[in-house]
Amino acid sequence: MKFKGFEVNFPRYFVVAELILLFCSIVQSSLGATISGDFYVSRDFTKTDIFTGGCEGPAVDSKGNLYAVNLTNNGTIAIIDTAGNARIFATLHSGNIGNGIRFDRFDNMYIAEYVGHNIFIIPSGKTKAELYCHQSAFNQPNDLAIMSNGILFASDPNWAAQTGKLWRIGADKIAVLLDENLGTTNGIEVSPDEKHLYVNESAQLAIWRFDLNEKGEISHKTLFTSFVDFGLDGMRCDIDGNLYVTRYGKGTVAIISPEGKLLREVMLTGKDVSNIAFGGIDGRSCFVTMADRKMIETFRTETPGREWNLSRPTSATPLISPENKMKIFPNPASSKFKISKISPDSNIQVTDISGHVLLQFKSNSEEEILDVSDWKKGLYMVSIRSKNNCESLKWIKN
Repeated sequence: MKFKGFEVNFPRYFVVAELILLFCSIVQSSLGATISGDFYVSRDFTKTDIFTGGCEGPAVDSKGNLYAVNLTNNGTIAIIDTAGNARIFATLHSGNIGNGIRFDRFDNMYIAEYVGHNIFIIPSGKTKAELYCHQSAFNQPNDLAIMSNGILFASDPNWAAQTGKLWRIGADKIAVLLDENLGTTNGIEVSPDEKHLYVNESAQLAIWRFDLNEKGEISHKTLFTSFVDFGLDGMRCDIDGNLYVTRYGKGTVAIISPEGKLLREVMLTGKDVSNIAFGGIDGRSCFVTMADRKMIETFRTETPGREWNLSRPTSATPLISPENKMKIFPNPASSKFKISKISPDSNIQVTDISGHVLLQFKSNSEEEILDVSDWKKGLYMVSIRSKNNCESLKWIKN
């Protein structure tokens, strides 16, 4: 069945989409959240009390899977689907407990493990952790940051002494001490242009900024900003260079401009905010681990995350090729929606505007029929990923 609609090339897509949103005024997603009120409003993403009090390390791979540590028991790593359902993805060696997680461009997972003074790696496509770096001089590797070339940085606090170290781990898997005269180092992040490295101190309530070069060498330590109360934990940058800082004990995420100005604070339900990651279909969903509620909250932001953007395919393998066009169907006149000209073995996924997966399957033919009769009014995305990693996107309002 054919539907009337607009056919546009990629650069015009968001213009058309916004025109439709304006025309629709207020569009509801499958969860009933309005588009206009969606930004910076936190909601529960997973059930409560499914992690331990060590709920930490959120990170998103290039496929959009969310991970966090210590599901049910310490030493586990969870994978969470877009509906917020969590299951155990991997278990570290007996006695080891993970904290911060980062992914490189090849979907290798790196885990800061603080009991055994290790950095572990789970190679892409595997579920077993392997030793990447051990350093007996580590205090407790806490969190990680990564450059696009794969160079890692590790914060390393001594909680009892309220001191901390900063380390670099290169391709040689050797930890190099960069600074041993810091406070309780915790959250750590690289700026989008990779010219600065940010490190915060939980007890001293300060965020320091270092100049950074392509070799991972740091210089010119300066005070970026500081606070007068509560704690500091994990941090991430968006692609505009704004720094998202979790305020442990306060129950907020502080968003700070590259100039060090506090732009806003996002209120969360829990208080003990431990870390944050960007993900979702457009990189604008923030996933926040909550140590007190032992779960993950989420909110939408206006700008995609820096690390999420790094994990996107290069121009050689675009998500949307110039040849692909997208159609926006304002109002299907049928309860069925047809997708045609599908490449063999393509993966098809339907999500709502919040990034929740409603339907996911592999196509065995060149045509598929979707039954949309039970869908609530709203905008939906049909993602068609073929073997060559190209994607066609169709937004549907039914």
